[in-house]
Amino acid sequence: KLDTVVQLGKAVAMVMNEEEAAAAAAADAATDSSKAAERTKIIDALHAASLSVDFSPEMVGFLAAAVNPVLASPSLMLGPLHDTALTLLSSLSTSSLTTGMGAPSAASIVSALSGTAQSADLGVANTSTARRATVTGAYDSIARVMRDVGRSQLVGRVPYEERQTAVGGTLRQTVWRLDKTDTNGAKRVSETCPSGWTCPLVHLPVEWAWNAPVLDTQVLVWGPRARHSEANAYQSSPITSILALDGDTAMDGVTGYYPVMIDLEVTTAPITGARRQGAEFGQAVDDVIADCEYWDSAKGKWSKLGCLSVQSNSTQVTCACFHLTDFTSVMRATMVELKNISIVLQTQGGAFQPPQQDGYGFAVIGISALATLLLAIIAHILDRFQVHRFQPDLSPELLAR
Repeated sequence: KLDTVVQLGKAVAMVMNEEEAAAAAAADAATDSSKAAERTKIIDALHAASLSVDFSPEMVGFLAAAVNPVLASPSLMLGPLHDTALTLLSSLSTSSLTTGMGAPSAASIVSALSGTAQSADLGVANTSTARRATVTGAYDSIARVMRDVGRSQLVGRVPYEERQTAVGGTLRQTVWRLDKTDTNGAKRVSETCPSGWTCPLVHLPVEWAWNAPVLDTQVLVWGPRARHSEANAYQSSPITSILALDGDTAMDGVTGYYPVMIDLEVTTAPITGARRQGAEFGQAVDDVIADCEYWDSAKGKWSKLGCLSVQSNSTQVTCACFHLTDFTSVMRATMVELKNISIVLQTQGGAFQPPQQDGYGFAVIGISALATLLLAIIAHILDRFQVHRFQPDLSPELLAR
């Protein structure tokens, strides 16, 4: 363990000479040292070395795994050490673009970010407004690293066939095929699964494909395929691509350390019941908080554990997920409050649209009240008539008898 500045200096010198054994020792000390000051110096030294030394793909994976505890620590995530560790990962992934990052190395980098995302969630929930900017910055760093890794070695997957065969009564299977790239660099899609490639099966819950659930009146839910009811009760966006690291074929269920990058197309269909009051999602995209979530069938609720929103704009949202349990491609967007619109709710029996607050609605209410009053008056008159008709004769002559 490197517990002194002298040893640290020697290690850094050895790292600069591309002696990977010293880099391994420094990374090990960075995660196990009990002294925060020394740990910070070690991380800084590794970062400085990464800017001038092209580590081997194996070394990149080791360093990424070594700084994982630092990234996953909630107590460190808001400090400079956490930021430096993120920058180190970014440097490692960028420098590896020229040397060719292997799948295990890239997987180590992105798996190290899984704990960071969860820690950032805790930070957002448990910190004051003034400190949330730091958490937002951490998310930006994560997104940058994920994009770097994605450019290094990712294989695109797009949907090409749907099978409506139920699996266990609750799931249906969807087959995904792999993209191919022609000599001009443009992506094209083959009609069948390419020879020599493995086209995995992904299980999709039936509810997502046919009845995208609405969490509340201010939430839009995107499903894996575009499904629109006759009443346009809910909006779902088609998946434009699914990316997975080369070598990963276990897409059915848990995928281990390999992330799956999912791109969702953002639609701009009206979310209101009346077109004259229509407000489009695309117009309010700046006020949207994007969360990539999946349906946890075991717990019966939505969850974003292991799934990270990497980037989003007015046309596309990218999710990075470390598993495909019940297909983690649903993106939840919490809308800000919009005035004077009618949100359409989706139920299994169909669509329910709240009444519009216009003159017609008030007219219906007024007519109903008038009819009710008229019926009450008629009932009162009839009741009085019945009392008068059957009133007994209590005259003195009759009582004298």
